[in-house]
Order: sequence, then structure tokens, then C-alpha cells
Amino acid sequence: MSQKLLIKLILILLYLIILYYNKFNGISDSYKNLLSNRSFNTHFIVIVLGTRSETVKMIPILRELKNNKKFFCLTINIAPKLKYINEILDSFNISNYIDIELNILRNNQPIYEMTSKIILELNKLFLLIHPDALIVQGDTTTSFAAALSAFYQNIKVFHIEPDSLYSFFKEKFNRRAIDDIAELFFTSSELDANYLLTKNKNPNNIFVTGNTIVDTLKLVFNNTSHSNYIQWLLKESKKRCKSGAGCKIILLTCQRRANFINTISNFLKAVQKLLENINDIIIIIPFNLNPIFREYIRIALPEEAFNDIINNKVINNKKYFYFSRLLLIKPLNFMDFIHLQSLSFFIMTDSLEIQEECISIGKPVLILREKIESLEDAISGSTIIVGIESENIYNYAKLLLKNETLYNQMSKKNNIYDSRNSSKMIVNLIEKYFNNKLSDSYNNYQNFLNKLNYSQIISKFDYSIHNPVNNFEYDLVIVLTVWKRNNLDRQLTQIKRQTILKNKKTNIIVFQNSNHINVEDIISKWENLEEFNGLVKITFIKSPIDTGYFGRFLSPFTSSVTSNSYFIICDDDVIWGDRYFENMIRVVDEGFLATRTGRFINENFKEFFPAPIYEINLQVCFNEDIEYDFGGQIWAGRISWLRKAWTHIPLSIENSEDFWISATLKSFYNISTKTPKCPCPKGEIINPELCAASDKSAYHHDNGLIGNISVSHTIRTKLIKETSIKFNYNVLFWQ
Repeated sequence: MSQKLLIKLILILLYLIILYYNKFNGISDSYKNLLSNRSFNTHFIVIVLGTRSETVKMIPILRELKNNKKFFCLTINIAPKLKYINEILDSFNISNYIDIELNILRNNQPIYEMTSKIILELNKLFLLIHPDALIVQGDTTTSFAAALSAFYQNIKVFHIEPDSLYSFFKEKFNRRAIDDIAELFFTSSELDANYLLTKNKNPNNIFVTGNTIVDTLKLVFNNTSHSNYIQWLLKESKKRCKSGAGCKIILLTCQRRANFINTISNFLKAVQKLLENINDIIIIIPFNLNPIFREYIRIALPEEAFNDIINNKVINNKKYFYFSRLLLIKPLNFMDFIHLQSLSFFIMTDSLEIQEECISIGKPVLILREKIESLEDAISGSTIIVGIESENIYNYAKLLLKNETLYNQMSKKNNIYDSRNSSKMIVNLIEKYFNNKLSDSYNNYQNFLNKLNYSQIISKFDYSIHNPVNNFEYDLVIVLTVWKRNNLDRQLTQIKRQTILKNKKTNIIVFQNSNHINVEDIISKWENLEEFNGLVKITFIKSPIDTGYFGRFLSPFTSSVTSNSYFIICDDDVIWGDRYFENMIRVVDEGFLATRTGRFINENFKEFFPAPIYEINLQVCFNEDIEYDFGGQIWAGRISWLRKAWTHIPLSIENSEDFWISATLKSFYNISTKTPKCPCPKGEIINPELCAASDKSAYHHDNGLIGNISVSHTIRTKLIKETSIKFNYNVLFWQ
């Protein structure tokens, strides 16, 4: 090789090195400065921030890591030009926590471009710094792309808020992908931890730590007070509201861009109707009035009042004077927004993050979405899913304003996310992980049972979290289970003939497990034909995954009920006479759980069916109610009983739901189980109106599924035995 050619190659190499160095000049300098302060024995952690939700929930984690001498924490902001991350950190006086800024994210950026840029830039960075671990939060594209970058560089990933039962929107892919990479999982609740077990995650690496949003809110309320702007907003609200100090603030937010464009007119129609008909409210809507959004709002509001509304002026037009109680305000910083939530009577929002904040603060939330996204939110008792139709939004808001009992139940602070210091727990667990001293993992189902207290959850569950509004509470909830047998149309036909429906307000819930069959046409047929009278409403709940045998026992809580309301839960392989439900409710009114196919337990804890009292032409019948240890196929009782049963969580969600409910009610509440009489006096034909029977399809039985895991029937006797012992159940056969 000639000397000239060698020199050229060296110059080219130097040029490339200079380019590479310039590309990472800021990174290298930042890292060198930080490295000089790093102790030799610290654990090197990286956190990447790209969204509001990540930043808000990671603030207490950052504080814990930065103040712990065992850790060296590098924080990366990938959206410095968008400003919202720095604004949030500034409000907590921790803007100095950002160590590196990468200008990756921009407004209206396609998700594929965002993902590829994050992976590309973080891969280069991780090659330079190679930390011990990356902590990611939730389901954002930032978290997914950062986790994938760490995976490519063999860096461990710790996931806060991993995959959960009801995170079934498109972001669920992000959670699942991160979980396939992650080493440690920090869940908000035992429900989520148990769900991870169904996904075959290592139980030794699952930890129930609560939700860090609770820690963030504590920082807000313990360290800040109302700003001048919030004080002005309160003063202005009081001035505009006829009721003065008694005026109720309703906060409405529309965070999702698709919602704003497609449904803002629906939201504003509901707002207009509320303001027109209710005088003691003021509605505040914060959002960015860019030209596009402004145009959608202009179309949705009366033309004569638009200019005054948009400029927050008192409306001079008498016809629309009530719009003076609508305040369209600029987007608030995080601190102000949290304080405004706490001052509001209730909140209407389409944002999951805001739902979590309101639940922890103790404010009712009307969710402007069609589907449930978080199981914890659903069972907190603080939320109602009202959908996006203006009439539903108006009716539910009016109900919450007028029904004091409902409001009081929904406005209690809820510890569904746990009230412990989640952030401190997470950091301590990570430290133990690096020191090989982890011992508090979610290592078996019994830990879940011992920790979980359903009483706080179920005690608040008196009102609907699902479908259409009715301004009354249901007397009866009937649950029809849909799995692999398609008997729904026949069962609805039989329900229509039930005598008890004539005088009871009834909610028929069709609860479908996963997507094994399609029953939506059947649902539509019955809704469109208006087969039932005005007292009956059909609600369709479709679980995105299989929930085994226990999911249906939670579904009655999704209806608008009281503690005295009745429930009837039906298998998909049973048929009944016209007065059978009336027969079951009679047994319930006498103080017993009503069921079918009664069974006893022998001395070895094995279940057995008794010999029939009478047999006429192979038809089993009996003229008196019979007490059994438990029964199956159909269960009837009061909502309060079902709520009580769930305060004693089952030993397993795989099997024995039938024995669990009977054992808990008898052992703890002295509510025994009986099968209603199916009368046929000797020599006479059986009266089918009061009876029920198994459908032919019952002979073809598939094992249930929890997620994609087949339910085991081999443990049934063992579960009956362990449940009997744990609940101190007094077996009838031994008496």
C-alpha cells in the first residue's frame, strides 16, 4: 500500500471519528461529568422519559434513586423541544435531574418514525455507557423502544406496571413485548400480579408494589398550595355561578386526539344540556386552542355565543346566558391540574392517567370511553364508563349530581393501588436484586390470597361501570355466560317468559369469555326487536381473554344495583321453566343461596350427587327445598351476599367456584345453600314451570381456560378439602 493511500485512509478514519465524536459530544460530556461523581460500587440505572404519564409516575422513583447512595441514576429526556417533561420536573423543582437530552420526539410524529429513532439513538448511547439496568414504566412507545434497545445491548430491564388483565388496547402490544424482555415486574395490584402468573412469568420476579401515582400525589399535596391562577379560577367560578359558594365544579378533559376530533361535539352537547338544566354547576375544560381544535369547537357550539365562550366572557345573549358557566382555559401545569381535580365535584375524562389520579384523590370519574382499560379502575367503585354519546354523558352526570348516595360512595378515597410508598419499595427491591437478597417476591398464589383484601373493593361496588344509563337501580341482575356453546338465543327466549320479570327492573348481562363464538348478531337482534318491556335492559360484556369459571361471579357488580338487589348467574348449558327464577328468588327470600344440581361432600372431601327423592319416567323431582353443601349450573342470591363472598378470596381461580361461594356464605355469614323444589306429587307428572334441567350440550364438556391456560380438574377435590379447612366449613354429611 502506498504512503499516500495510507495517509488518505487515516484521514478518512479521523474524519469519521470526528463525525462520530461530534454526534455524541453532548452525551460524552454529560456522561464524563456524571462518571466522575460515581462511586465504584454503585448500581448504574438509566431512566428514559418521553411522555407525561411516564414522567409523572417516575418522579418519585427518580427522587428515591437520586437520593440513594447505592445507585447511580442517569435520566434521559427524549422530548426536550416539546417542553412538557421539563415543565413537570420544574414544578417539582427537580429539573436538574435530567442528565441527557436527545431531540427525538416532535409533534405529530408518526409512531414508526418515533420508534425507529428511539431505538437507533438509544442503541448508540447504550453502547457508550452500558448501564446495569433500565427502568421503564407502562405501555408507551418510549418504554417499548427503550426496552428493546436495552435488550439488544444485554442490559437488564425492570418493568413498572406490566401487562394486566384489561389493558387490551393497541398499547397492550408494548406491555407484552416489554414483559418478554423484562427481568423484574412491579405491579400495581395483586390482580395484575396474578394475571402475570397466567402468562408464565417467573413468580420469583413479580412484586406487588402499588402505583407510584399515589407517591406523586402525596408530593403535590404535601409540598404545594393553590397557585394564583387556581385561586383566580375559583373566584371566577364563584362569581359566575348563581349558587355562589355552593357551585359545583365539573372538570372535563379530552386528551385523546381521536376523541377530540370525532366526539368533541357529543361532549359539548352534553355540556350544553347540563348547563341549561342545572344551575349550580360550572364546567371547566382545559385544552390547547390551536386552529384545528378551535374549528371543531366552533361547529359544536351555538354561533351566537361562540366568540364570548371562546374568550371566556359573560354571555350577553339571554338565550345562551347559561354558557357563562363554561370556562375554556389554557392547558394547566401538572401541579395546578392536580389541585383543580381535588377542587372539582367530579371529573369527566377519556384519560387513563387522570382516572388513576382521581381514584387516589377520592373524586368520582365518568369515563368517556366505550371500553374498560384498567380492571383496578373498574372495581375501585369510583368510576363509571359512560361512553361517548351525549345523552349517556348527560344522564350519568345528572345522576351523579342528584344522587347523594351514589356520589358519597364514589367519592371515597380508594386504596386499590395501595397506600404504601411504592417508589421506595421498588428501589429497595432493585437493590436487593443486585445483592441477590430478594425474598419478597410473589412466589405463590397463597401470598396473593393472604395479602388481598377484597372488602375495600367490593364494598364500593354499588353502581354500573358499564353500558347504557338508566336513572334507576336494578332489582335483579341475570348473568348469561357465553363461551363455546351457542345457546344464547334459546336462553334469552326462556328468560323472556320468566314470570318474575313482570314486576322487577332487570339487567340481563351477557358475559362472554374471549372470542370462541360470535354472538353479537344475537345481541343486536334482541336489542333491536325490543323483546322485553321497559323494565329490562341487555348489557353485553366481552372479556378479551378467558376468565375461567370465576369471571361471571364478578360481572353482577358491573350493573347499577343496591345491596338488596338479586343476582342469578347461569351456565350456558342449562334450560328452565317459566317460573323457575321466581322459584329461586323465593328460596333467596327465605335466607338461602339458591342453586341447582345440589351435591354433598363425603368424609374424603369428594363430591357426590344424592339419590333422587322421586323418579317418574326418569324425571328427577322433589316437593321440598333441599339443603346441600353446594350446587352448580345456576346460582341466585343477593348482591350483598356476593360482595361478602368476595371478601374471602378463593384459594385458586382454576376451579371449585361452586363450592367456594357456598362455603364462604355458610361459614362466615350462616347462609346455607338450597335447591328449590321441583314438585311432582306421587302419581302425577312433573311440573316443568318450577324446574330446570341440563341442556343436551352439557354432555360435551371442555376444560375452562384462564388466559390461554387450561383449567385443571384434577385439583378439584384438593381445593374442596383445603377450602373446607381454611374456611372452617361444617360439612353436612358429617353432622
